[in-house]
Amino acid sequence: MRTDRFRQTRREAICDLLRARPELSVAELAGRFAVTGATIRSDLAALHRESRLIRTLGGAMALDPAHALPLQIRLKQNTAAKRAIARAACGLVREGDIIALDASSTALALASALGVFTRLTVVTNCLAVVQELAMHRTITVIMPEGALQRETASLVGAQTVRSLSHFRVTTVFLGARSISLQHGLGEIDQAEIEVKRSLVSIAGKVVALLDSGKWQQQALQSVVPIGKIDMVVTDADIRSAQVTALQRRGITVLIGR
Repeated sequence: MRTDRFRQTRREAICDLLRARPELSVAELAGRFAVTGATIRSDLAALHRESRLIRTLGGAMALDPAHALPLQIRLKQNTAAKRAIARAACGLVREGDIIALDASSTALALASALGVFTRLTVVTNCLAVVQELAMHRTITVIMPEGALQRETASLVGAQTVRSLSHFRVTTVFLGARSISLQHGLGEIDQAEIEVKRSLVSIAGKVVALLDSGKWQQQALQSVVPIGKIDMVVTDADIRSAQVTALQRRGITVLIGR
């Protein structure tokens, strides 16, 4: 009984900490409560089942609407880095390509740079990308079927996944919540996770569009294993050690300026 009481007190304290900070790691919590990482992981799993937090790859995230920021808010974050990444990624596209863009703010930044092409096909589940490209008559835009998810301005669900399976694209450009050598690209929105996986499955080449800060983020699930990523396009603030680590895995790193 005493052990149960201590466990419950610790779990309540974890929830209190997450009200003050949106993300916490297993290592940090283990140190704070002087218990093992296995004990903390058990606590987090139990709290996740109770819908009191979101379990991530290395810890926990507050169960709060802010964890899945609407697209319009994300567009205003790291804008200079996103523009640099978009310019670099645009150089990877060739006339006549069939490419796919997901519903990330970085992919939307790339869409805004594609108006220079006179012969291009873009497959996307993102309404904002469609709106951005609608003014360019030389770009063919294809959307899958699906249900509207307002937070990401995108179409998601089983219909979207089935619809995408009928396409084949030269390259898919993906944003993500995080990247790590252990888990590849990570994401927090389950509906978007399924769509991103579908986009990867139809692509000849996978290009991740990630600002350098994504190395320090937490995510709910792995979307794309590190071995399936062909290239990472990032900004100039990425650390040289991170570039080297990616290159050692056979991943090309392109830095936007």
